[in-house]
Amino acid sequence: MWPSRFLSRFCAALAFCVAASAASAEPLALHYSATWGGGRAAEIRLLLDENGTMFRNQLDLKTVGLAWLLSGFKLHAISIGESDVEVAPRTFDAFYDSKRRHDKRINLEFVDLTNGSVAEKGPNNSSTDPPLPEEFRRDVIDPLTSITAIRRLVRERSMDRMKGFNLAVYDGKRRFDVEGSVTSTETLHWRGKRVPSINLRLVLRPVAGFDGTSDDEHKPDATPRELEVTLTNDARAIPIRMSVPIAYVPAVIVLDRDTKL
Repeated sequence: MWPSRFLSRFCAALAFCVAASAASAEPLALHYSATWGGGRAAEIRLLLDENGTMFRNQLDLKTVGLAWLLSGFKLHAISIGESDVEVAPRTFDAFYDSKRRHDKRINLEFVDLTNGSVAEKGPNNSSTDPPLPEEFRRDVIDPLTSITAIRRLVRERSMDRMKGFNLAVYDGKRRFDVEGSVTSTETLHWRGKRVPSINLRLVLRPVAGFDGTSDDEHKPDATPRELEVTLTNDARAIPIRMSVPIAYVPAVIVLDRDTKL
């Protein structure tokens, strides 16, 4: 019910919506609830911290209710890298556990080359899958680093209604493109306040690693997926709502209503 691809889809959605307007220098600590098929499915915490030269992003997810009884899935992921001259991930760690697969870890290190970089398995990677060919691991970023990369695009005014963007993302098993565009703006009512918001369309296009079955016994779907995202249209660009298709059923992720916007 909660395969590892959820990390890629959720992070890609968050990455785009967190950075869709001017980025705040203050760390963000965000709490979300997710439903799947109409029932409570997960609690999610996202921490984003950037000091101008380095960034550290952290995602914690734990299934709840029926989803927990059926899957027991939980996830803890961290990305760390540089963000001064350009966004450059250094390490990506994702720990996940379920009733069927215990103590799994995706550990990536991003190695500098003379003309770019390449993502390599770190010493603590538990996957037995062979790595993708190097051409699919060159000049890529991990899902959590995409948050910082998009903030850079926003600061440079590289994205507007007429121009979208494309990121090459590698999650340790699969390589995909993230394509984003703005669809509309509106005003939402949040805790008695009128909050300007922006609606986004995000498309995840599979590139490599989507054929066959991985060592986690999951056969990924190679069909492009479209995500809908709503966020505050202000300096902090706080994600409010996301809809992410998982197993053909939308997982709806909503910011905790106690959050002051």
